[in-house]
Amino acid sequence: MRLSTIISVLLPVAAVLAAPTAPIDVPITDAIPAERLALREGEDAGLVARKNQVCKIVGTNQVNCRYQPTTKAGAILGFPRGSKHEFSCYKIGECINGNCTWDWAENWNCFVSGYYTDSNCSRAKLKRCA
Repeated sequence: MRLSTIISVLLPVAAVLAAPTAPIDVPITDAIPAERLALREGEDAGLVARKNQVCKIVGTNQVNCRYQPTTKAGAILGFPRGSKHEFSCYKIGECINGNCTWDWAENWNCFVSGYYTDSNCSRAKLKRCA
């Protein structure tokens, strides 16, 4: 009884594993266009040029834009909450509530803490400043 139960359970599994499969007509490299594959791999490696991003100021009523990526640097001007500005890159600097990136406002020649910019100014979207 036990042997027949084991055989009846294992026989269909063995049949599925032994069944031949149809060959794939298209190689996997042909399934994804080469230019898309190259772009994806380049983005992953950080080799594709990233564009400037327009980002919204979030959090507090006004955010200081500073000469250097630290609160110790002098403030050039203040950006009101909700205003949008173009940022070209980021630098690592003083951490504000766990966020250590500072976004460069090229038109104003100053840095805003990444803590106060929306997700358009993430490390994934901005390049690192030289």
